[in-house]
Order: sequence, then structure tokens, then C-alpha cells
Amino acid sequence: MMQPNRIRRVIAQGGVAVGMQIMEFGTRGMAKILATTDIDYVIIDMEHSGFGLDRVADIIAWFKATDIATIVRVPENLYHYLAGALDAGATGVQVASIETAEQARAVIQSVKYAPMGNRGLGLTAAHSDFKTPKASEYLPFKNKDTVVIMQIETVKGLENCDAIAAVEGLDVLAVGANDMTFSLGIHGQFEHPLLTQAMEKVIASCKKHGKIGKCHPHHTEQIAQFAKMGYSMMMANSDVSHLRSGVKASVEKLRSQSKIS
Repeated sequence: MMQPNRIRRVIAQGGVAVGMQIMEFGTRGMAKILATTDIDYVIIDMEHSGFGLDRVADIIAWFKATDIATIVRVPENLYHYLAGALDAGATGVQVASIETAEQARAVIQSVKYAPMGNRGLGLTAAHSDFKTPKASEYLPFKNKDTVVIMQIETVKGLENCDAIAAVEGLDVLAVGANDMTFSLGIHGQFEHPLLTQAMEKVIASCKKHGKIGKCHPHHTEQIAQFAKMGYSMMMANSDVSHLRSGVKASVEKLRSQSKIS
């Protein structure tokens, strides 16, 4: 029996799905390492990394040894990236800088099978574990289960977020806070009222149209703030940030505590 992916299970049970971004350490051990942390999903970042689709396919395959959901952040809103990531076995896709409902509908055409979209049929592939599923059961399940995330990162996207959220097949609206603050003219000011207003506007559209809100709290205080707004997908820091901060803390501790007075 086909089971819903971990993101959908966690949110359906009233929880918050927690994930992180992989943009540097796409190694075979990463999946099992993260499985020890009880993380729900990973974003495999092709937009801001050197990962190509071949490396992404390897990463996804390693994560299949766990129940962690895999979302591929594609570099562009193009069919071969979107359908390619899903054919490689990804749980879903994330698309940057969606500004209009037309752009959102174009994503859906690439990632959903007919009648919702025009994704090509290659059923005996990595996404089906190289089995040949019964199309009448498998295609509707994948159309429902695949997680489609679209990022609202600009003032134009913010202005159109209600129309974007109304698009059938879209599951999640994610606020790209870094780009959004740049677009708002308050770059890097993550506590600024304008960003808070943007977050509130996006989650209001999500609630109106039955969609999920995704965010990346930049400070501890924002976790409860965004949860109270209604965001039910949250991002921890990236693999790079975790390694950098962890090593820095260890080095400082060793240096400070090894000093002999």
C-alpha cells in the first residue's frame, strides 16, 4: 500500500514538518546521519550549489534508505529540471521566485500527470523503485502525494500571492526571506515590520486556499512567532551553516579551555 510522504503525515497529525537544506555535502552518508536527528525533510539545493541532476539522483537514492522526504530546489522553472528531479525519485520540488499565477500553473504542468498536468510517463524508473506500477492507481497517488513548493520572494510575488495560492496542484507557499527583504528595500532586516507583514500576507493566502506555509526562522524568537501565524513547514540552517557554527564552537571551546594560567 502506498503511504503518504513524511511531510504530509506530520502535518496531517497536527505537527510542524522540520527540515534543512543540503547545498554542499551531498555524500552517501548524509542520509543516515540525518536519520539520527528525526528530521522530516531535506531541500536538495540546485539553485545555489554545484549539484547537477546526476548528483541529485544519487542523493535521493541514498535518502530512500530513510523515510526523510526529499525536495529538490530546481535552478529554473523548466520542465527537464522539474520532471527530471521527480523521475529521479524526489518527494517534491521547490521553485524560486514565483510572481504570477501563470508561472505557478506552468510548474504544475511540468510536475503533475494528466489530467492535472503534462508530465511524461516513464513509470519504470527511480521514482517507482524500478517497478512498473499500475498506472490507474499510481498516477493519481503521485499527483496527490508529490509536494509542490513555490517561493514568494519579491514584491510582485507578494502582490499576486493570493492568485498564486489559488492554483490547483500547488501545496506550499514558502517565503524566501533573504530575497524578500532585498525586494522590500530592507535587505537582511529579518525583524523589520515589512517582512512581518509579508509573512502575514502569505500565510493568510495559504489559509484561504487550503495551502501550507513554509518559512525559515532566522532567530529563535521567530519560531514561535511564525508557528502562531500558522506556518507548518519550517527550515533549520543549511548543512554549511551547521558545520561552520559547530566547528567554530568546538574550536573556541578547545582554545578557551586549554589555556593554562
